[in-house]
Amino acid sequence: MATSEQELLGTDLGKYFSEIADKRGKNSEGRNRMHALFRSLLKKTSKDNLAKAERIRKHNLGRKKQRARYIRDIGVIKTVVNRELNFLFTRKTNPVKAIVVEDLSARMKAHFCKKWNRWLSGWMRGYLQERIRYKAKKHGIEVNPAHSSRECPRCHCTDKKNRRGDVFKCSYCG
Repeated sequence: MATSEQELLGTDLGKYFSEIADKRGKNSEGRNRMHALFRSLLKKTSKDNLAKAERIRKHNLGRKKQRARYIRDIGVIKTVVNRELNFLFTRKTNPVKAIVVEDLSARMKAHFCKKWNRWLSGWMRGYLQERIRYKAKKHGIEVNPAHSSRECPRCHCTDKKNRRGDVFKCSYCG
C-alpha cells in the first residue's frame, strides 16, 4: 500500500508470501514423491507392499495437516495486513483523511512461472479490500475508488494522460 506522502506500507508481505510459497512448494514435492511411491506399491500385490502402501496413505497423504498448515499461513498474512492497516489509521502524524482503493479483483494479464503465479494469486485481494473498508468506516474515513490510478498525489489532478501502463507522470505538475 502506498500513501500520498509516498510512504509504503506492508512491504514485508512479499517476504511472507515467498516463504509460504517456497514452503508449500517443498511440501508438495515431498507429497508427490510419497504419492508416486504409494501408487508403485499398489501395483505390486504382495502383502508387505500393500501394508506399506496403507501406512503411507494413512500417515503421509492425509489432508488434515496440510489444511492446518495452510490456515496457519493465511493467519500470518492476515496479521501482517491488519498490523499495517492499524498503523495507517492510528498514526498521529499525517492522519488519514480519505482512502482511495483501486479495483484489486482484476486478474493478472501476464503469465509467470508456477511459483510466481502462486505468490501473486495468494495475496487475498478480497480480504484486503474488506479490511480497508471496515477499518476506514470504523475511523470515519471515506473510501473512494474512482480514478485512483490517474490522480496525482501532489496536485490531485485527475487525467487519462497521467498514466501510461505502469508509468505515472502528472500532466499538470510533472
